[in-house]
Amino acid sequence: MTHGNDELDRLAEDYYDFRLRTAPTWAHMIGEYRYADRFDDIGRAGEDVAIQDARAIAARAEAVDEAGLDE
Repeated sequence: MTHGNDELDRLAEDYYDFRLRTAPTWAHMIGEYRYADRFDDIGRAGEDVAIQDARAIAARAEAVDEAGLDE
């Protein structure tokens, strides 16, 4: 399948992976077992990493060229 905006597709996949990685218990509950060997990192260090990753994803989303998107 060909998509009009590969950058947006990669961003969506990376965001979904981020969600699974930062909430492995939730991932396991929905049938995603890639992170089943982990527990949610509720410590400060884990939270700081998640915040940094979320901000990086948000920055990438802001940088997506809207001219290549449709409604």
